[in-house]
Amino acid sequence: MDTDQRNDLADKPLHQCLFVQPCPLWRCVLPRMRFGFGKEDFARLAHLIADCVLHNANVKDEVAKLRAEHLEMKYCFSDKDTEELLNGFASATGI
Repeated sequence: MDTDQRNDLADKPLHQCLFVQPCPLWRCVLPRMRFGFGKEDFARLAHLIADCVLHNANVKDEVAKLRAEHLEMKYCFSDKDTEELLNGFASATGI
């Protein structure tokens, strides 16, 4: 993508740009949601990104702290839940 194409995308709403050139920031949203990021967490992340991009700030420690608050994957079965469901299935089916 050349400079003219990037400038054209800069004038369009984000949802139109994503179909043309997927944004690395957009690609990080779903994985962060799976780890339980909420509205406030995304706001914190946005400020960290802005500090890094606009002010060349070193945000490594703050990012690590934010990420450390969200270590458990959501929207999936835990190991315990999976084991219980598989055992229940095995019992019900006789396998």
